[in-house]
Amino acid sequence: MSYRCPLCNGFITSHVTCPACHQLASDYGKLEDYEGPYSPYADYSAYSELHSMNQDAPVCTHLLYCEACQRSTPLQVREWGPNLE
Repeated sequence: MSYRCPLCNGFITSHVTCPACHQLASDYGKLEDYEGPYSPYADYSAYSELHSMNQDAPVCTHLLYCEACQRSTPLQVREWGPNLE
């Protein structure tokens, strides 16, 4: 079964505030892209299965960054698939 991240594909935008200072945080993309030099080219299904363990639906973990306080925060986005919206 194929799942897709609505944030990666531009179907939604993140409007998440920083938990520390409550300013709007920017989406810096998938967290997996920062895990190593070749991680953007790695098999996406391996990451998807790893992060979706013990959850009802697969998630895509994004890195949010707050320009105001210079903190980063992970954000888990539920992926869309067949019959998921």
